[in-house]
Formats: sequence, structure tokens, C-alpha cells
Amino acid sequence: PRSARAKAQRIMRDGAAWLSEGNFEQARKRFLEAIELDATIPEAYNGVGVTHRMRNGLSHALEWYKKALAVDPDFGDAYYNMACVYALEGRRDLALRYLQIAALNGYATAGGMDEDPDLESLRADPGYRALVRAKM
Repeated sequence: PRSARAKAQRIMRDGAAWLSEGNFEQARKRFLEAIELDATIPEAYNGVGVTHRMRNGLSHALEWYKKALAVDPDFGDAYYNMACVYALEGRRDLALRYLQIAALNGYATAGGMDEDPDLESLRADPGYRALVRAKM
């Protein structure tokens, strides 16, 4: 198990490199390989979700973010990513709820939220403004 975890983490780094280069299909393939080796790495599920998000596959992205949270309910990155998808879908209440959870888990920062184009639809919302003020 320990060697499987180490190999999975090496594959994850490879997937992250593909992701940063914009090769989403190759990144997804690597993240799925990592999950095959070690199904307990929330970053792998989240990574698959990000590859779907980058291709505007929002419903698939949500599925994978939820899988990341099933593995680790404290994984703030997935809450933040879910908030972004819900904001893009115009589901304001859910977006704000998940953004708040991300903030409580230490993931969201005021500057990061204000610079994220995915959250543009929330900017005028009083709940969003209160959340940004609380994170300053």
C-alpha cells in the first residue's frame, strides 16, 4: 500500500504538470491512473473534476468534486470548485454556501475570490460581499 501511494503521488504530479500545460485529456488520464492505484487521494478526484471544468463539462466536474469530498470531507479545494461551478450555472445560493464552506476550511481568500472570473455572477450579492469582508 505504501508503494502504491508513492507511485500514485508521482502520477498525480505528472497529471498536475499536464493540467498546468493545458493538456486536460492527458491530465485526466493520469489522475484516473492515480485513483486506480490509491482511491484515497482527494486531489486525484478533484483533478479529474478540474479537467472537466476546463472543458465546460460542469455536471461532470461537480460529480468528481463530490467524489473528492466523499474521500475527504475537509478537502476545501473541492468546496471552492463546487462554488465556482454553481456560480457559473447561476445557482447563487449553492455557490455562496459552498464558498462559505471553502472559506471556513481555509481555502478561499478575499483576493482570490475577487480575482476569480468564475465567481463574477456573485460579486454584487450581499452574502458574497460579507464573505469577502470576513476573509480580509
